Amino acid sequence: MISRRSLTRIATPLLVAISLAAWPASGTTSPDGAANFVEGLIDKAITVLRIPAEQRESRESEFRTLLRANFDVPLITRLVVGRHWRRATDAQKVAFAAEFEEHIVRIYTSQLGVYSDETVAIRNVAPRTERDTIVGTEVQRSSDAPLQLDWLVREDSGTYRVIDIAAEGVSMMTTKRSEFSSVIQRDGLDGLIEQLRELNNAGRTEAS
Repeated sequence: MISRRSLTRIATPLLVAISLAAWPASGTTSPDGAANFVEGLIDKAITVLRIPAEQRESRESEFRTLLRANFDVPLITRLVVGRHWRRATDAQKVAFAAEFEEHIVRIYTSQLGVYSDETVAIRNVAPRTERDTIVGTEVQRSSDAPLQLDWLVREDSGTYRVIDIAAEGVSMMTTKRSEFSSVIQRDGLDGLIEQLRELNNAGRTEAS
């Protein structure tokens, strides 16, 4: 069964999309590029979140564009399946990738609110490896306590992409991998693909 479990943690407008809590800080990566990338990504996210919630198709389209341009979707897709990806057929990989992306778009565009003047500040920046940097941010909210969002950013030939996000120490990657692993163990990868397809076709984000 696919449940939202930690989706209440992504209801803030700035957590736009999917093992961050214990990452060690090491390596020689310069933090400036990653920090600038995250700042720019937040600005882009705010633009999407200014779209009224009732304009669903427009929000989904803009979020999909933001997701593909700023997140390493192929890598995230492989990692959320974990060890099962190596045993998957080419057809299964293609089918899962399509349904998973649609699942992420549906989750975030349905769960996210509309931007209401929250402010975001860079809290800390820590290189993890020669390519990966953790950018910690804090979302100040007028009606609730500040929210800590940590972004794992990977650099490749001068291009930056997000590969994980953690809200209050809860990793999107770890949560989804655990959730999907339970379904795969019970129903196989085809079963997971079919569940995601049914949810996407029904316009829902969780199984009953």
